[in-house]
Amino acid sequence: MATRRMALVVLSMVVIAVGAGSRWLEFESSLLNKYLGDALYAVMFYLFLSLMWESGRPVAKAGLVGLLMVSIELFQLTGIPLTLSRSDSVVLRYVAVLLGTAFSWRDILAYGVGIIAIVSYEKARYGS
Repeated sequence: MATRRMALVVLSMVVIAVGAGSRWLEFESSLLNKYLGDALYAVMFYLFLSLMWESGRPVAKAGLVGLLMVSIELFQLTGIPLTLSRSDSVVLRYVAVLLGTAFSWRDILAYGVGIIAIVSYEKARYGS
C-alpha cells in the first residue's frame, strides 16, 4: 500500500509540473494549449482524493471530482474569481488563476476527459 501511495505522490507531482508547463509552453495544437491544463487539473484533484481516500472506488472518486470541477466552473459565474484576479493581493490573484475566471462548457468537457483518463489508468494499473 505504501508503494501505491508513493506512486500517487510522484504522479501528482508529474501532473502538476506538466499542467503548469502546459500554461507556459506553446503547442502546435490550440486544443492542447487551452485544454490540456484543464484535463490535468481534474486529474490532480483525483490523485489528491486518492491519497486521502485510498479505499475509494474509482467511479465514486470520479463522481466526487466531477462534482467538484463542475462546482468550480459554476462558481466562476458569480464573478468572484474575476474580482479576485483584479486584486492588489498576489495571493488573491493566484487564487483567481487556480479557480479560473470565465465559465466554459468546454472546460467541463476537458475535466471529463481528464477524469476518464485517470480512472482508465487506475483500473488498468490496479484493476480496481
